[in-house]
Amino acid sequence: MAILNDATLVPVRNMVNHRVVYVIPEEHRRVVFEPFQERKIAAGELRRLNYTIGGEVLLHDYLCVKSVDMRAELNIPKDQIEYDWTLEDIKRVLTDLNSPIEALQDALDFAPEGIREMIVDYAVTLKIPDSNRRRVISKMTGVNIDKMIEMAEAITSGEEETPKPRSRRRLDKVEPKKSGRRLA
Repeated sequence: MAILNDATLVPVRNMVNHRVVYVIPEEHRRVVFEPFQERKIAAGELRRLNYTIGGEVLLHDYLCVKSVDMRAELNIPKDQIEYDWTLEDIKRVLTDLNSPIEALQDALDFAPEGIREMIVDYAVTLKIPDSNRRRVISKMTGVNIDKMIEMAEAITSGEEETPKPRSRRRLDKVEPKKSGRRLA
């Protein structure tokens, strides 16, 4: 393991489908990662982030550090395969029937929290057809995927059925209200 210089730029990727924001108050620095965005961050900044409140959680569960040396320094496990997963890997494990269901179970057991959230989100979004995979996700996360899919379908069908506002006025002529005051 080589210790990186503070100025060395390290590629970091947002592994989730929502924004991830961190603040380093001492430097008056706020960094926003858009969904799946990759940036190069200085190693010194990653060290400081690791010591801020919640910084370690962000680095372990929501941001993917792509430097092996930096990962070792931040105590990110080497054997956590799912840490490097992309959206394509999540879709593959959910929809590819040739992919073993054990890969999904391992991901739900050992993956960072951000990847677990993505598995649940995309199971609903993709409406995965495999009932065994739905059952595994529901059992291991405590979230009922079948009900979430039903709710998503009900919301989308409810949006389509809402009546459109009428395009003509309901009153033909509107007269100003008389206040009872005299105008001179």
